Amino acid sequence: MFGLASTEIVKIFCIMILIGVVVIKIAERRFRDRERTRFSNMSSSLMALEIGQLNMRMSECKTSHVLHFLLCIPTVGFWALPWFLLAASNNSKRNSFKVLSKIAMEQANQKDLTKEKSHG
Repeated sequence: MFGLASTEIVKIFCIMILIGVVVIKIAERRFRDRERTRFSNMSSSLMALEIGQLNMRMSECKTSHVLHFLLCIPTVGFWALPWFLLAASNNSKRNSFKVLSKIAMEQANQKDLTKEKSHG
């Protein structure tokens, strides 16, 4: 295939996967930092709404493994790379939403405690 030996194809495939994972991790870190800053400026009632939205978005980040497996059949396995990258991305997003939800709840609790101390 294209004059490449099978070991060279495997190496290229592995390098592409590594690059994809690194890009996903960088994007995940930027996303978390941006959201953390946004949460710090919110009121606790807005944060409660945001937590609900995060949970909804988290449920949307699912990979249809059956569909991707079926796409691998006519493409002779070449669809495995996009499948892997999409699954890793969705897993990363779900983990980010879980972390952000935790951060939002902690910040909301801290704001509530601060209000109670100032009123009490």
